[in-house]
Amino acid sequence: MMISNASRVLAFRRDVNGRTCGECCGSALPRASSAPGLHALDTRWVALLLGAFLLISIPLRRLLQRAQMQLGARGEVAAGGAFGFIEGGMTGTGVILISMLMAAGVQGAALIATDAVVSTLMSLTKVVLFGGVARLDASLALTGALIGLCTTPGAFVARAVLTRLPQHLHLRIMEAVVVFGGLAFLWRAWR
Repeated sequence: MMISNASRVLAFRRDVNGRTCGECCGSALPRASSAPGLHALDTRWVALLLGAFLLISIPLRRLLQRAQMQLGARGEVAAGGAFGFIEGGMTGTGVILISMLMAAGVQGAALIATDAVVSTLMSLTKVVLFGGVARLDASLALTGALIGLCTTPGAFVARAVLTRLPQHLHLRIMEAVVVFGGLAFLWRAWR
């Protein structure tokens, strides 16, 4: 994931929303260290709450947009902290970051770029905090590197596609990703 996210950072480097990225990372990275507390909670309830949140976030964002409101700087810091806590203790939570960035008004290439920077920094933080490298043998490292390198061209293809895609269509695609992520969390809670 680090290689895949880093390739998106490289492909979209000119589009990073620095302010939002800084506010999100400034609160997300320190909160990742307190994430082991998530393991004390029932995973079904956590998955249920996250799934419900994601499904509600789309209509809520649209309502806020109609009222010409979006997540401000304080909201981004708070949401970043919540994301850092959740991301530090779970996997597959990137869709929460996408939902948060969309609520902050980040769209198009800036959405992909900012998500990639935050995700890369969160992955590095988790490796440092939780010693994930200690369990990494040569075979697993090679497999991960090869998979990551295979995803790298996709970031540049995505950049080319995104430059030709109307912004409203990209937004709908990203909303579909959030809905799919919400349903995946609900599925995780149900089974």
